[in-house]
Amino acid sequence: MRIAVYPGSFDPFTEGHCDIMCRAAKLFDVLYVAVLVNSTKKSAFDFQERKTMIEKAAREKGLVNVRAEAFSGLLTDFAKEIGASYVVRGIRGSFETESEFSTEQAYKHLSKDLEIVYFSAEPSKRHISSTMVKEIASYGGNLEGLVPVSIKNMIAERLSNDE
Repeated sequence: MRIAVYPGSFDPFTEGHCDIMCRAAKLFDVLYVAVLVNSTKKSAFDFQERKTMIEKAAREKGLVNVRAEAFSGLLTDFAKEIGASYVVRGIRGSFETESEFSTEQAYKHLSKDLEIVYFSAEPSKRHISSTMVKEIASYGGNLEGLVPVSIKNMIAERLSNDE
């Protein structure tokens, strides 16, 4: 069985994340979308809310092989725990490439068996980031096309009230 893990903070989950999730779900039997729990980082959404966003987006897209889980610590340890042989990473542009290659070397140092699979973001989604979504939402801006429809209200309500 081909098991992959797609790690990130997903704070909040965007159409860019959803694009990578959908494309990766086609290649693997099980795709874990793994939410990094980092107690030193202030998140707009707690783990349970981020997990709910991922689950709603996966249902919206009809993905039955996607699981949302939390992890803390080393991704390589989490991958081993769930039996994943692949790590899915998205790249929006050349500005992320060098950083991703450095991260890949760290993964390989810790676990030689893990294969890193890169997805280039769809051109129409390369501009989308969680930071941009948070800023637009904080001013009551239109989130259509930036986040999955099934979670748009959840994100807008939370972030417009956080002022």
